[in-house]
Amino acid sequence: MSDENRLRIWKSSWARDLGILALIVIFGFVGSFFLDGFEHVYAVSREFEIWELDEIIIGLGFLAFSSTWFAWRRLQESRRELRHRTELEDEIRREHDKLSFMVTAQV
Repeated sequence: MSDENRLRIWKSSWARDLGILALIVIFGFVGSFFLDGFEHVYAVSREFEIWELDEIIIGLGFLAFSSTWFAWRRLQESRRELRHRTELEDEIRREHDKLSFMVTAQV
């Protein structure tokens, strides 16, 4: 792979975002491995069981999943709309060219 292709891939937003996401996951895993975060959350959730903290954590997981699904659906909807608008623009361009030809032919 040439240097120009590598640079182009790194400049694209999806590649940069994927790299940042990978770093966050790696640092998050290493941090949770050394800090034993779940044990602290479990201890606090047992201490404040009346607040149902463990259910809130599960609810946040469902929120993350459903937000991802919602964003994916909006992305698909945006792509369909863009495709439709592009088709309409092409049709308008074709009609404009026909009308322009008719006007210039009459002159």
